[in-house]
Amino acid sequence: MTGKQSPKAGVLGLTFPGYYLGDEKGEQKYQEFLSALQPLEMDVIDLDYLITDNEKARQAGKFLNNEKIDCIIALLTTFIPDHFLVNLLDECDVPVFLYAVEQEIDCISLVGAMLTNPTLYDLGKVYEIRAGEIGDVGIMNRTLVFARAAMLSNVLKTMR
Repeated sequence: MTGKQSPKAGVLGLTFPGYYLGDEKGEQKYQEFLSALQPLEMDVIDLDYLITDNEKARQAGKFLNNEKIDCIIALLTTFIPDHFLVNLLDECDVPVFLYAVEQEIDCISLVGAMLTNPTLYDLGKVYEIRAGEIGDVGIMNRTLVFARAAMLSNVLKTMR
């Protein structure tokens, strides 16, 4: 194999509608996040919808599984219940990077990330959680490191 291989990341946004958590800003945050990912050396497979319920989570998982991604990069735009990610990972069991956006105090995305933490741990999933503004240089660099590690893990699984 010649040349540099880039990780293939499924990128999605999650929001929890109907509880006055700022879900109306979810799409805007997701588009801003996709723009922030563009300079990173990775193949981004994004969804054209936000995950707002269990059915959309399963649908996204099936789609991303068919795309043979290395990892999922999940933008938490508001608080989310842990079962959204459980349903997603039931369909596409790959490492997941959770990016909790803390642009406004009422969205409580970090609370959702912390709720999800023990669930993912108990299920033995590979994951990382970071929280901050969209485009934070340190978090964006960490996102790329995570995606590359997931890609390397996939490459090593198929080597003899």
